[in-house]
Amino acid sequence: MFPFTKLIRLFKKLKDLTSDTREKQHIPLIKNSYINIEDLNISKLDNKIISYLCKMYMDHRFDLLGSGWVRNSYDSNSFGFENYLYIKNLEIGEFDKEGNWLEKLVHFRHLKRSKEVWKQINGSYSPIDWQKDIKSGYRWSVRKSYKDQRNKYFPGADLKMPWEIARFYHLPQLAVFAISSEKNRNKFIIEFRNQVLDFISTNPPRMGVNWSSTMEVAIRATNFLIAYDLFSQLDNEGILDENFRQIFADSVYEHGKHIVNNLEYKKHLTSNHYLSNLAGLLFISAYLGSKEEISCWLLFSIQEILNELFKQFLPDGVNFESSTSYHRLSSELIILSISLILGLEKEKKRDILHCDIKKWRKKPDLKPITEQKINFENNLDIDEEIIKRLFKIGKFIKDITKSTNEIVQIGDNDNGRFLKLSPLGELITSEQAKSRYLHLKNIDLPFNEFWDENILDHTSTLAYFDGLFDSDYFFEFGDINPLEKTFVESICKNQKLNHFEKSLPKRTGVKNIFHLDRYRYKKEFELKPKVTKKMPLTHNLDVIGYFHSNFYIFRSTRLFLAINAMANGQNGNGGHCHNDKLSFELNFDGEDIIVDPGTYVYTPVSTLRNLFRSVKYHNTMVVRDVEQNKWKDGIKGLFSLSNDAACDVLKLDYNYAAFQLTYNKIKQIRIFEIKEDKIVIKDYSNVEFESFFNYFILYSNGYGKLINMKIPDDQYIKHG
Repeated sequence: MFPFTKLIRLFKKLKDLTSDTREKQHIPLIKNSYINIEDLNISKLDNKIISYLCKMYMDHRFDLLGSGWVRNSYDSNSFGFENYLYIKNLEIGEFDKEGNWLEKLVHFRHLKRSKEVWKQINGSYSPIDWQKDIKSGYRWSVRKSYKDQRNKYFPGADLKMPWEIARFYHLPQLAVFAISSEKNRNKFIIEFRNQVLDFISTNPPRMGVNWSSTMEVAIRATNFLIAYDLFSQLDNEGILDENFRQIFADSVYEHGKHIVNNLEYKKHLTSNHYLSNLAGLLFISAYLGSKEEISCWLLFSIQEILNELFKQFLPDGVNFESSTSYHRLSSELIILSISLILGLEKEKKRDILHCDIKKWRKKPDLKPITEQKINFENNLDIDEEIIKRLFKIGKFIKDITKSTNEIVQIGDNDNGRFLKLSPLGELITSEQAKSRYLHLKNIDLPFNEFWDENILDHTSTLAYFDGLFDSDYFFEFGDINPLEKTFVESICKNQKLNHFEKSLPKRTGVKNIFHLDRYRYKKEFELKPKVTKKMPLTHNLDVIGYFHSNFYIFRSTRLFLAINAMANGQNGNGGHCHNDKLSFELNFDGEDIIVDPGTYVYTPVSTLRNLFRSVKYHNTMVVRDVEQNKWKDGIKGLFSLSNDAACDVLKLDYNYAAFQLTYNKIKQIRIFEIKEDKIVIKDYSNVEFESFFNYFILYSNGYGKLINMKIPDDQYIKHG
């Protein structure tokens, strides 16, 4: 970094610490609406689940990345994470109406405005601690600049914990629940108002942990706006008065300005972070009133979202990060953004046409209207290539969805979403939750029931695709989750995209010459279903090849087999990849037999991060302690892998697949052969090796969640 740039950054930081960081101008109140609550189909929502979640949200209890449904307040006790426990609660005492308690929290330069916002809180309200990791007890300081929040890591402390609650996923859900709950509607609206005011008063722009990642700012702003849109239509008693609406509009603008000034853009590598920046900026600029600056934001976000569609999703539709869970996150960012682009208000479309691109002074450059991928002068005519790529994105999610309605877990899983509307999961007893999850063993669960969100259920994302495409290809998922389907239909004003491409180009019959006799070491295994049935495993067997991403699926009436041969994601950086080349997942008769171990956590404990992405924790061939792709020691190495391993498909037929894996002078071949009553796996290597199948003790089905995993018995696996 040049000394001049460092000087500018230091000056800006000092300015934020010597004056209030809020906007001095009053932004026009938000009047645009993109969702009609009468369009939303909430018929499939379970009243018992709604009642439970509403009780939790109103009591400020959140299950944050495996925390359990615990209250997140300034005096809530933390239970520690992996033997790390911090005692950092603030002794505040009374939360007085005048906001004097804020003197113990915010920087004195920001105190006056924080108090003014706090005074707008309605009724009795206990604030949420937005800066604390409820697991470890560590809390970040809102008196420090957002630039100083991520330069140190503390063992056991997880930045993602305060980020998760500050994404406000629960507010759009609460707004949806309010539609059917007329009795409690006003209570929910008041709670929405108070939580938003609470956050704004205690999180001045550019201060504290919740402004340290632009991605978090973008997701929060979008959830703010969706909840605001819905609650505004339900507010018949003026609870969201002009004072609140002004504070809210100013804050949304501040979120947009922060995104523009802190874009997570790198010329040689953009990722889901940059895509989320753009999606958040799109929603902000679509909702805010007309202004030349905001029109530039809108055009820029549209331009870059469409560029990233082709950069971050390969020609077969698979996300370039080589992670099925990040594929879902980026898919939601893309499909909801394109839905909004289609449904833009006429005034917004007009503003785009008259946008002065010379006013845009950020990188990348803003291109003229004539060079954009959408024809803005012809009612936003979308290019066919955009539609094709988008359809394939949804198709991949459908193809990796097993009969259990859960997806294959490949690569990192941090539970990332753009929006959460329909609750997907299971209402179980607290005893069942403690029995199922190791991470809950030391947590006091005060209620008899426990909502267990299913992070691996991506059917609600597929329902978005059913809402946007004029095709029955995704119909079953829109039927399961009609809320998401009708949500998209409302945003895009029912302007459906026409495309249907049931199958990818077939390349079965791929045959390369390979000599197995050159490999000194060999192992053979048979995997059989528990139950013998007359119907063979090959009944209606189909092979689906994603050749650009190198991912393959065999599916029949009784069988689901997914094989991962994907390269390091992020153009070789491997930030969200694991050492799982030629690993696989297997399901017989609707029951998972071989699964991926998941992720568990990122930065709190680096050894756990590396354990879950290590080769010995995956269903592949293991050569002593040699990793397929190496990583650097320490925190700086947690989000990259060396690009050493390469996979090639050698042969692919309807019931047969052979792959070659090479890394560090190691050469291996794995062959899958599907027979009528079993699957035969043959492994070959030029050095001694072991073949692992579920040979991991811990299994994570979502970030921060941990299940005790048993080594499989011989009813499934027979060693040859």
